[in-house]
Amino acid sequence: MVPPMITLEEHYLSQNVRKHLADTGREDPYAQFPKPLIDKLTSLGSDRLEALDNGNVSLQVLSHSPLNASPDECRTTNDNLASAIKDQTRYAAFALLPMASPSAAASELERCVKQHKFVGALINNHCNGIFYDGKSFRPVFAKAEELDVPIYIHPTFAADEWMPHYRGNFGEKAAIMMSIAGWGWHSETGLHVLRLWASGLFDEYPKLKIIIGHMGEMLPYQLDRIISTSASWAPDNKRGLEQVWKENFWITTSGMFSLAPLSCLLRMCERDRILYSVDYPFSGNEKGLQFIQEVEASGMVSKEELEMICFKNAEKLLGVHLPHEGHRGTLALTLDFLLDLLQSLSPLNHVLQTSIYTSLLNLMSTFFSTMLPSILKPTRQDEIQITPSPNMNNIENSIIENCRYLHPEKVSFMLVTSSYSGLHGAHIVERPQDGGKRLMSSSFRTTTEIALKELLEQSESEVYRRLYGYGGLMASGQS
Repeated sequence: MVPPMITLEEHYLSQNVRKHLADTGREDPYAQFPKPLIDKLTSLGSDRLEALDNGNVSLQVLSHSPLNASPDECRTTNDNLASAIKDQTRYAAFALLPMASPSAAASELERCVKQHKFVGALINNHCNGIFYDGKSFRPVFAKAEELDVPIYIHPTFAADEWMPHYRGNFGEKAAIMMSIAGWGWHSETGLHVLRLWASGLFDEYPKLKIIIGHMGEMLPYQLDRIISTSASWAPDNKRGLEQVWKENFWITTSGMFSLAPLSCLLRMCERDRILYSVDYPFSGNEKGLQFIQEVEASGMVSKEELEMICFKNAEKLLGVHLPHEGHRGTLALTLDFLLDLLQSLSPLNHVLQTSIYTSLLNLMSTFFSTMLPSILKPTRQDEIQITPSPNMNNIENSIIENCRYLHPEKVSFMLVTSSYSGLHGAHIVERPQDGGKRLMSSSFRTTTEIALKELLEQSESEVYRRLYGYGGLMASGQS
């Protein structure tokens, strides 16, 4: 079962900002975006929460989509966001900063962190074609170090004067795509990182925390070669590039959902510096979930390391916590509280404290694993209803669940679905006569019956893909 997840590069778009752009006659960079995407960007309602559930995301850190905004626009936008998520435990936020006015940006960062409890800031990769290695931008980084919050450097649209670099003997659409997701977003952000180091920024602010996305914006693949030459082109830097990479940078997986770049990142970055992210809504939470399931199945990381990547590293870096941790999380928190109480009220020795703690753990574990499932009843019926055989004890909670067979003439497994308190889950298991071994984690989940149909289709397709590859099902008996 995959861990709960915290995502950091997740966007929204303020309609107030778009209206202000129109009222002031400024170009709206999102005018040509398709309406379904705009609807997802501008929504902070139930549909976004449903998307979180579909992707097993417990906490989403919101940030405004790339925008060059004035100090007043940033202040209003940040206030509106803070108000919108004030009573919602599933969200945290990065501040929108007016980087064209660095002193104002530093002040706005401080205001958002202290007044709204924002967890840092996400800034565009450049400001009107200017990177941030110049001395004028130092106040922003100084303030971030002082507040002990990270700055997330995020790709943005190429400056007008950069576009000739991408144009050639092909159409304008190809030039635009190469300037954004096809290449430029990532190469320019990677270049920016090197410029910041070469400028001596991390000598001045050795505790500065910088986040970059997309598996490291191309840097991990080239890092060995870059480091080997870096001392010669920044000889005055006291802290080398390798040291800064290890101590000042965190990398998210945003928008990258394949194992090959992750394998490279794992070789070039410590596990406690890698954070899961999606890049919603430009990428889907469901796609991210499928990727994490692939990572889990691949054995590339241990269970503990996967938990670090999915949520623990984010908790440590941002000072946030999962809004809920399920039965096991609640159990652990309750037991920790009880143990603290025992320690404060009685001079019990450590052995006795541990014994009491273990007894409580066993008692509450028995409740959650045996008594609670008998209380929770399925809320919907679907397809064939069966009672799992004793051999199917790998399925969480041996209670009546709904199931259907998936092409039993070709594939010896089935899809089991269940629903408790409005939360529908899907498990991929072998058929009872084949031993009932779980083939896939029980982390496909959704909160609406409408989405459940799509969920089952995605689950079935994913199982076929894992068992048979991308070429589709093979005929029975083929190798």
